[in-house]
Amino acid sequence: MIDKKITALIGKAIREGKYLNITYKNKNGDITQFWISILDINANDELRVNEFNVTKDEPVINAKIFISSIQSAEILKFSHYDVSETLIQKIDEDESLQKYDFDRFDNNVLNYYLECYKANNDPYLHKQHLIPNLDLTGLINQNPYKLSDEQQKHIIKEIYKNDYKTFHDYELALCEFSIDIVSKGKFVVAFRKLTYDPIEKTLQLGTKTYFNSNFYIEDVKY
Repeated sequence: MIDKKITALIGKAIREGKYLNITYKNKNGDITQFWISILDINANDELRVNEFNVTKDEPVINAKIFISSIQSAEILKFSHYDVSETLIQKIDEDESLQKYDFDRFDNNVLNYYLECYKANNDPYLHKQHLIPNLDLTGLINQNPYKLSDEQQKHIIKEIYKNDYKTFHDYELALCEFSIDIVSKGKFVVAFRKLTYDPIEKTLQLGTKTYFNSNFYIEDVKY
């Protein structure tokens, strides 16, 4: 049986160009966990996806999986991939896919509430990392930025620590300006968002600079 909450997340992931973190029951009954970028969908319970597993070196390209075998799904906010306009149009216009009820939620209302939530919640620095041989100039001059194998491994092992669950709701950001507060830590004044495509091994730098009037360091507001 297909879970309508999962199909709603599939539609959202396609429209936003985000990876899904899924748990999946294979034909042997084993439960595995991996990230997927969705390439195609049909009315026969099938998805065509690229699979990425942080514990393995190589992704699985253009694999077939079954929607009804997905046990759970989460949008990976820090991720991105290039979605074809054909696929977005397909989930909006193909009548055979209406049974998946992609629009069971009002996306406009959800986005409005999300923006209100963001406006009333100050950002905070969860962790800071130095990715080897990467700086703002390099990201601007080559956007999306192609990661080396060393940089890719650093992101997976040092930032996400092979942990699917803990960090799915976090976002990546590049600090443009910060103030070091003695004994308190780093107050991030300005930053740009980063999104990560693990299969293409790229980081995408956002064009908008965000400014913080308030910021949290170790649960203390400044």
